[in-house]
Amino acid sequence: MLAVNSVRLNGYYWAWKWLKKYTKETNIKGDTDSVYIFCNCQRAIDIFVRHGWLSRHPEILERVMGICEQLKDISCMVKLVKIPGHVGITGNVIADREAKEAAKKIVTGQLKVPATISIENVRKLTTKIAMRSWQQQWDKHSKGRKTHEMISNVGTKVLWPTTRDTAISYCRILLHDTLLKSDAFRTGVSPFSTCECSYHSETVEHFILHCPKYNSERLQLTDTVESLWQDVRDNGYAFDKLHFTVAPTSDDIISRKEDLFVKYALFDFLISTNRDL
Repeated sequence: MLAVNSVRLNGYYWAWKWLKKYTKETNIKGDTDSVYIFCNCQRAIDIFVRHGWLSRHPEILERVMGICEQLKDISCMVKLVKIPGHVGITGNVIADREAKEAAKKIVTGQLKVPATISIENVRKLTTKIAMRSWQQQWDKHSKGRKTHEMISNVGTKVLWPTTRDTAISYCRILLHDTLLKSDAFRTGVSPFSTCECSYHSETVEHFILHCPKYNSERLQLTDTVESLWQDVRDNGYAFDKLHFTVAPTSDDIISRKEDLFVKYALFDFLISTNRDL
């Protein structure tokens, strides 16, 4: 147990030492700045927090507490977070095995690796791993499927209206949780889903693209969308016109500039209808 604890606490020490270097290079300051250290061993976290075992090993305690004081001086809050271990999780088991095999190759000289790695490269690598993990969870989760249809890729940049009420309406559209009759009926807020025009259920698609009540307000939106819609369909756009109009772009079929034209026309339409969605 002594050897195991020593290894884990030394690991903590190097994590804290790296944090010291990171805060110095990135100039982190202020009470709101927080950094996290992740560990899959509750025993190691308890030892570190309670100092019981550490007090018997002052050589480790002194080094760690010295760095803690330096981080405290710049108001940098460090949080220890318990995460699941590798056991029973297929992906983690595979990653653990691959890491051990790579470590053996490094020791035997079969694999060459750089002696140092920059903060920027660490940031890029961790961001890439986190984004990939979030994407897997987003793709597999059973909740938010309508939003997934609109924003399927994690990290997609969303263009928001500049006015608060319009931004709220657009957000509700993306979340599939508007005050339109169809959504209100689905959530039990309204006794019926039929639009006031009496032609159709008041869905987002009906409201934005078809409802005759807003034909005049829709003119600019229609002109903008129709001028691009045929081109993107010919180029292999796989979704319908509502998706093209509402969803943030995340591919190369339509340029950022063209998407801006569509979204600004949509936002102008939402404003002109004088509806809070």
